[in-house]
Parts: sequence; structure tokens; C-alpha cells
Amino acid sequence: MDSNLTTPIFGHELLATDANPDLSMSDVKSAPGSGSSSSKTDLGPEPKKQKTMDEATDDVQVTEEDDGDTDTDMEESEEEESTSIKVARKPLVLFPSDEEGMEKLRRFHKEVIESEGFDFTEFPPVDCIVHGVSPVNLKNDYSFNNVRECVDHVVNQVNEADIKELKLEAGDILRANRVAVAGSNYYITFKATNVLCADPKDAEKVYQAQVYLDFLGNCETHLLRLKGQKEAIIEDPRRPKPLM
Repeated sequence: MDSNLTTPIFGHELLATDANPDLSMSDVKSAPGSGSSSSKTDLGPEPKKQKTMDEATDDVQVTEEDDGDTDTDMEESEEEESTSIKVARKPLVLFPSDEEGMEKLRRFHKEVIESEGFDFTEFPPVDCIVHGVSPVNLKNDYSFNNVRECVDHVVNQVNEADIKELKLEAGDILRANRVAVAGSNYYITFKATNVLCADPKDAEKVYQAQVYLDFLGNCETHLLRLKGQKEAIIEDPRRPKPLM
């Protein structure tokens, strides 16, 4: 007996077909109202039948089939996007693929070795990964501030060391190169004025400093010298050479 097809009467549930055994369930559902509230049998809306798991799964499958065009469009869109990314990427190479690029690389290595990382005019192709030292963009505020921090550290170290006839005031930063390690090794060329110099014309000179800057902002001076001179004002014998 289906408990869903019952009519509440004075607090008791009476099956509609029990009142008239000849009345079928279909007649009960389709019988029009008689206009008399006493003889009217109102079953109300038929309760929604719960779907089985299989029926629900079938509906989901049908829905997916109906939206097939949308899925196809999405797949095509993803494929186009993926294709555009692949086209935009240029793979890195170990060495330049042409003789002109190789010649630039040779000159670059020669200049880096001779200047110990401070000066070079050539630079290998940007997609070549054989070089370790690269120029710093001093127009970038973040990069410039890192370099300035290194210069200030060197100048303060010199002044605190009380080196005879040498007290520096940092001036313009002319150039900086960088090697990425666990932090950064900077090769900086900058101007500084020796305030103890008797001749103002000779007070300002160009210096070169190699400074290590770690991720916490701590600096360590590896080298300070006048540009063009091999004799160092400060030198750490363990200082790393610029990577090639």
C-alpha cells in the first residue's frame, strides 16, 4: 500500500480508494472536483518521486551530452591559449647557435676575466645561459637601492678602519654587475670623494668594490680598490671570482 496517497480525516489517515473500492488510483488522480466540500476528494499535488542513483547518473550524462558544444568550445579555447603560450616562449640554449653569437660570447668572457667582473662592453644573447655575471639596471629602484646599500657599507667600513689619509664620501654609482648566488655578489664602480685630500681636484676618484649581499640585507666587503689599480685598499683573499 502506497502511504503517499492518503487523505487526512480528523487526525486519521484514510486511503482514498478505501472509501470506494471500485475507484482506481488513476480515477482518483484525474477526477474533477464536484463543488461540494463534503464529497470532494483533494489529494493535492503528487509528491515528487525520489530518483534512484542510476536515474540521477543517467540525467547527468544526458546533461553533459546536451552541453557538448560548450565543452568543445572550452577545450578549443584552452588549446588556443596553450598554443599561444608555447609560441611566445623561446627555449634557452647552452651556446649561441651562430658564429656571430659565439664571437660575442668570447669577447664577453675575455672582458669579464680581465676586469675581474667590473667592466665588459659585450654581452651574449639573452637566451644564452652560459654566463653568470650580468649588468644591473640602476634605473630600477629596487636594484639601485641594493647597490647603494653595498656602497654605503664599503665606505663606512673604510672610514671606521681609520685608514691613513683616506676618508670617503660616496658619490655617483657609475656601473654595477651582479652574480646570483645564495644572495648576490655585486661588482660596483662608483665615485667617492676623499675629504682628507689636500687638493680638491684629486679628491674625487673612481673606485671599484666587490660586495656580497645576502637575503637578509647583510653586506660583506670582498674588495675595494681604485679603478685601474691592482693594489687593493680592502681585499678578502677568499673572495669569489665572477662566474662565467
